[in-house]
Amino acid sequence: MLNFVLSQTSHEAAEIYAKAYKKALPLRCNSNIVLNDLLNIADVLLYRYAVNDTKKTWVSKFNKEELEKYASETRKMNLTQICSDKKALDMLDQDIIMEHVFYFETGKLLFEYSIKKADCLLLQNQ
Repeated sequence: MLNFVLSQTSHEAAEIYAKAYKKALPLRCNSNIVLNDLLNIADVLLYRYAVNDTKKTWVSKFNKEELEKYASETRKMNLTQICSDKKALDMLDQDIIMEHVFYFETGKLLFEYSIKKADCLLLQNQ
Protein backbone atom coordinates (compact mmCIF):
# COMPACT_ATOMS: atom_id res chain seq x y z
CA MET A 1 0.00 0.00 0.00
CA LEU A 2 1.75 3.16 1.16
CA ASN A 3 5.48 2.83 1.52
CA PHE A 4 7.27 5.61 3.35
CA VAL A 5 11.01 5.35 2.84
CA LEU A 6 13.02 6.75 5.73
CA SER A 7 15.28 8.67 3.36
CA GLN A 8 12.33 10.73 2.13
CA THR A 9 11.97 14.22 3.42
CA SER A 10 8.94 14.83 5.59
CA HIS A 11 7.54 17.02 2.81
CA GLU A 12 7.81 14.15 0.30
CA ALA A 13 6.23 11.69 2.74
CA ALA A 14 3.34 14.09 3.39
CA GLU A 15 2.81 14.51 -0.34
CA ILE A 16 2.61 10.73 -0.89
CA TYR A 17 0.28 10.31 2.10
CA ALA A 18 -2.06 13.10 0.92
CA LYS A 19 -2.24 11.77 -2.65
CA ALA A 20 -3.04 8.24 -1.46
CA TYR A 21 -5.75 9.24 0.99
CA LYS A 22 -7.27 11.93 -1.22
CA LYS A 23 -8.61 9.20 -3.51
CA ALA A 24 -11.17 8.22 -0.84
CA LEU A 25 -12.65 11.72 -0.57
CA PRO A 26 -15.22 13.00 0.11
CA LEU A 27 -15.55 10.90 3.26
CA ARG A 28 -18.48 11.22 5.65
CA CYS A 29 -17.13 11.16 9.21
CA ASN A 30 -20.50 11.38 10.95
CA SER A 31 -23.94 12.80 10.22
CA ASN A 32 -22.66 16.39 10.45
CA ILE A 33 -19.08 16.23 9.14
CA VAL A 34 -17.63 15.41 5.71
CA LEU A 35 -13.89 15.39 5.02
CA ASN A 36 -13.71 17.11 1.63
CA ASP A 37 -10.02 17.70 1.07
CA LEU A 38 -6.57 16.71 2.25
CA LEU A 39 -3.69 18.93 1.20
CA ASN A 40 -0.01 18.75 1.93
CA ILE A 41 1.65 22.10 2.50
CA ALA A 42 5.34 21.56 3.22
CA ASP A 43 5.40 19.68 6.55
CA VAL A 44 1.68 20.14 7.23
CA LEU A 45 -1.24 17.93 6.25
CA LEU A 46 -4.33 20.14 6.02
CA TYR A 47 -7.66 18.37 6.47
CA ARG A 48 -10.67 20.44 5.32
CA TYR A 49 -14.09 19.45 6.58
CA ALA A 50 -17.59 20.65 5.77
CA VAL A 51 -20.04 20.80 8.68
CA ASN A 52 -23.77 20.73 8.06
CA ASP A 53 -26.93 20.74 10.14
CA THR A 54 -29.04 17.63 10.55
CA LYS A 55 -32.42 17.05 12.15
CA LYS A 56 -30.62 15.67 15.20
CA THR A 57 -27.79 18.21 15.53
CA TRP A 58 -28.12 21.86 14.50
CA VAL A 59 -24.48 22.99 14.58
CA SER A 60 -25.39 26.40 13.14
CA LYS A 61 -27.50 27.10 16.23
CA PHE A 62 -24.78 26.23 18.75
CA ASN A 63 -23.77 28.96 21.17
CA LYS A 64 -20.07 29.53 21.88
CA GLU A 65 -19.88 26.95 24.70
CA GLU A 66 -21.75 24.30 22.71
CA LEU A 67 -19.46 24.84 19.71
CA GLU A 68 -16.35 24.58 21.92
CA LYS A 69 -17.68 21.31 23.39
CA TYR A 70 -18.46 19.98 19.89
CA ALA A 71 -14.96 20.94 18.70
CA SER A 72 -13.37 19.26 21.73
CA GLU A 73 -15.35 16.05 21.18
CA THR A 74 -14.46 16.05 17.49
CA ARG A 75 -10.76 16.54 18.28
CA LYS A 76 -10.83 13.65 20.77
CA MET A 77 -12.42 11.42 18.14
CA ASN A 78 -9.81 12.40 15.52
CA LEU A 79 -6.95 12.08 17.99
CA THR A 80 -8.01 8.54 18.93
CA GLN A 81 -8.26 7.53 15.26
CA ILE A 82 -4.96 9.12 14.24
CA CYS A 83 -3.01 7.76 17.20
CA SER A 84 -4.16 4.22 16.39
CA ASP A 85 -3.37 4.44 12.65
CA LYS A 86 0.16 3.28 11.81
CA LYS A 87 0.42 5.33 8.63
CA ALA A 88 -0.75 8.48 10.42
CA LEU A 89 1.72 7.80 13.24
CA ASP A 90 4.48 7.47 10.63
CA MET A 91 3.61 10.99 9.47
CA LEU A 92 3.66 12.36 13.02
CA ASP A 93 6.99 10.60 13.66
CA GLN A 94 8.42 12.68 10.81
CA ASP A 95 7.28 15.84 12.62
CA ILE A 96 4.43 16.46 10.23
CA ILE A 97 1.60 18.48 11.76
CA MET A 98 -2.00 17.55 10.99
CA GLU A 99 -4.14 20.68 10.80
CA HIS A 100 -7.91 20.15 10.86
CA VAL A 101 -10.20 22.99 9.76
CA PHE A 102 -13.99 22.84 9.91
CA TYR A 103 -16.16 25.10 7.78
CA PHE A 104 -19.91 25.45 7.84
CA GLU A 105 -21.59 24.79 4.49
CA THR A 106 -21.79 28.59 3.98
CA GLY A 107 -17.98 28.80 4.08
CA LYS A 108 -17.73 30.21 7.61
CA LEU A 109 -14.83 28.82 9.66
CA LEU A 110 -16.30 27.13 12.75
CA PHE A 111 -13.21 25.76 14.49
CA GLU A 112 -9.77 24.32 13.89
CA TYR A 113 -7.08 22.40 15.73
CA SER A 114 -3.71 20.73 15.19
CA ILE A 115 -2.55 17.24 16.03
CA LYS A 116 1.15 16.61 16.60
CA LYS A 117 3.25 13.67 17.71
CA ALA A 118 3.23 15.00 21.30
CA ASP A 119 -0.58 14.74 21.37
CA CYS A 120 -0.42 10.98 20.72
CA LEU A 121 2.28 10.58 23.36
CA LEU A 122 0.04 12.35 25.88
CA LEU A 123 -2.90 10.15 24.90
CA GLN A 124 -0.80 6.99 25.40
CA ASN A 125 0.26 8.13 28.87
CA GLN A 126 -3.30 8.71 30.10
